[in-house]
Amino acid sequence: MNDLYSLKWGTAHDSRQYGLYDMITNRIVITYHEPHILEFVSNLFSSRVDLKLVNLSTAENFTNNLIDNTCCMNWTVSNHIELTSIRSGLRINSKIAKAKKLIKSDTTIDFSLLEDTSPYLQYCLATVVWFDDNIKNLISEYTGIQELTYKDYDYLFQNIFLELPFQGNQSSQLGSLTKMISDRKKVFNIIYNEFDFDIAQIKCNEIINQY
Repeated sequence: MNDLYSLKWGTAHDSRQYGLYDMITNRIVITYHEPHILEFVSNLFSSRVDLKLVNLSTAENFTNNLIDNTCCMNWTVSNHIELTSIRSGLRINSKIAKAKKLIKSDTTIDFSLLEDTSPYLQYCLATVVWFDDNIKNLISEYTGIQELTYKDYDYLFQNIFLELPFQGNQSSQLGSLTKMISDRKKVFNIIYNEFDFDIAQIKCNEIINQY
């Protein structure tokens, strides 16, 4: 897998940036430019913390380089009270809150509450993006389908045994694709169920490092 630190910055892309907000600490705990990626991360962590998906780029004071993953836990949103009423849900059903204003908070918080969660979130983001990109690339390489949207290849994940326009050895290509999809599921099950980050990282890396 690509170096985790290649993803840690979480800066805006094409003036788009989203974050996951934690009500307990009243902080943005991680950012990325694709909402479906963060929503999946939120779902994987739903067994331990309730994270709300927020569109940071709607804030009146938003700029591309204002917040990234090296400093986001120093920031909150002005309308954070509204976020508490948003119900978390599955990717296609959940609501994306709109930040009104981004606020750098001087209030001291107990960061020990996030001591284990923060690096785990960073690792989770890296694994989700890695599988997201690699499966999409395999489908593109094997079928010639270009510029897949998240909706397109998420559908293919669920219907992989339907006939696809494979351009080479269908049996071999389908085997490679289904193996990666299966490994994706194994890794995400580990992240969802294993609360100890060190143990989860070892287990997940054993699977990912095969590639």
